Amino acid sequence: MTELSTHFSQRELCYQCFLDASHCICGHITPIPSLLKVIILQHIRERHKAIGTEKIVRLSIPGAQTFTGIKFQNQKKLTETFTDKNQQGYLLYPSKDAQLAENISLDFSRNNFLVVLDGTWPHANRIYKENPLLHYLIPIAINTDYISNYRIRTQPNSLCLSTVEAMVLCLESLEKSPGKYTPLLKTLEKMIDKQCEYIPEDILRNRKKFKKLKAKA
Repeated sequence: MTELSTHFSQRELCYQCFLDASHCICGHITPIPSLLKVIILQHIRERHKAIGTEKIVRLSIPGAQTFTGIKFQNQKKLTETFTDKNQQGYLLYPSKDAQLAENISLDFSRNNFLVVLDGTWPHANRIYKENPLLHYLIPIAINTDYISNYRIRTQPNSLCLSTVEAMVLCLESLEKSPGKYTPLLKTLEKMIDKQCEYIPEDILRNRKKFKKLKAKA
């Protein structure tokens, strides 16, 4: 066994959040029941990213489910859920016909669920295009001045949020319950702080928060 493989074999892993034991966030998780079932469609390239925020949602929202891939047509459970007339699904995706979450009135005569796409913007766009089943859902967007605290990554622009931030703001708008999901944002803060301990201060200080947008021709 090589020195490198020995190093990795000795690392302790938390099998709930799938982070190294030294970075485990489980002790910071606060379970918060949601009025909507939460379903996360995670792009396959997000699965093993230590700084991914899907894990915060999955561990904090009882019953939240994550499906990983790109094409989900063969997921029988998803197909049944998305086409069930006794359920009303919402998709957090800013399509041209998306409604603002704050303007939605939930119909509690049916089971409501929220689908969130986990990945970069290109990843989310591809999942949307590759899965016609998503078109059964009502597309919704969030209207907010909230600036992402996901400072460990450079965002495309100031409107971009991490998965957990977008979901928190969306659920609070749908449920008309401002502040209900703040504990998830506090968990995000703890996770980021821990990761930042291993990044040189000068890199953090000089890292650009947003990518430079290309000028249109």
